[in-house]
Amino acid sequence: MVIAMGLGLFSPPVGLGLFATCAITGTEARNVAGPIVKYLGVLLLGLLALIFVPEVSLWLPGHFGLR
Repeated sequence: MVIAMGLGLFSPPVGLGLFATCAITGTEARNVAGPIVKYLGVLLLGLLALIFVPEVSLWLPGHFGLR
């Protein structure tokens, strides 16, 4: 859930985190949108791994016998 929210928080056009960061630092969103694509790509790959390979997120509870 945290990864999905992070993806939504920084992805344009609604990306409130992206626009708030740009407002605080005084940069334009179009200058930041290019470099942030790598970050969003990593978040998307992580989210897809969590969705389609449940063992990724369940190994720690399984390690402690909670699964």
